[in-house]
Amino acid sequence: MNKTVYILQKFKDSQEFHLFEGKIDDENNICSSKTGKSICGKVKLDANAKCEFVCEDEDHSRYKCYLLEKKVCGTCVSHLYGKFE
Repeated sequence: MNKTVYILQKFKDSQEFHLFEGKIDDENNICSSKTGKSICGKVKLDANAKCEFVCEDEDHSRYKCYLLEKKVCGTCVSHLYGKFE
């Protein structure tokens, strides 16, 4: 079973953080990005760049993004909050 997790990476050009959906392969205990693109679709995951966090669950990701305040892409972080109908 694959568990959805999140990766947060800071981009040097914009100094902005972007979220990526990831998955953990329980069988091999490997974490990877689902698509390689940020949730907002504006940037690609950079294998050479430092990540603020890797493979955090939704609750921990939401809290860590909260601590960074406005440095996190608004479109990306909104994905961590519920959708109301």
